[in-house]
Amino acid sequence: MFRNEKHQDIRMWLMTCTDYFGQNSWQWEDEAQRIRYAISRMDGKEVAPFALTYRRQMTGEIGYTGQEGYEFWHVFAEQALRRFGPTHEAEKSLRDMGSVKYRRDVAKFLMEMENLNIHARVTAIAWRKMIEDELPIEPLRRLSHREYVDDGEWLEAVRTVTRAEEDFKERIDPRGGGPSGATRGQKRKFEDSKSTVPV
Repeated sequence: MFRNEKHQDIRMWLMTCTDYFGQNSWQWEDEAQRIRYAISRMDGKEVAPFALTYRRQMTGEIGYTGQEGYEFWHVFAEQALRRFGPTHEAEKSLRDMGSVKYRRDVAKFLMEMENLNIHARVTAIAWRKMIEDELPIEPLRRLSHREYVDDGEWLEAVRTVTRAEEDFKERIDPRGGGPSGATRGQKRKFEDSKSTVPV
């Protein structure tokens, strides 16, 4: 059932419909029948008005003027993509997320990813995989020891575990710190103290 929820992608849903029709192609030779079936699998306050209006425009029922070509699957798919597909801004954000790299600063990395994801709206397994693909193996191993209720809890664990790993590596490798060999934690304290000095 397509409801245009955060974890759903209209492109994947349409592809699933096409695969389903292909399994019994003899039963779905009538494209209008395909569309009626797809519309019956659309629900929710964001989706139902589109489904109802499209059906009426396809059939010309209840006082609607029938729209030429609306009985063809490719027209239905195009209209659904236009209505529920990712915007240009969302597609750009998704591409940009793929180029964000983790450089031993998990706070900065996650901030960039979360800001871009405001528009891209990636969730669940896809969201976690995008982040995990950039992280070192050590924090990933620690994260795998438990289950997480939702993306928010998992993300907070990523932040905590990876920051601890960063601080540990800087303690054993002073060259990873500043000119004086300070750890990231010490540098953070110093930067915090600077912000409290009156101007």
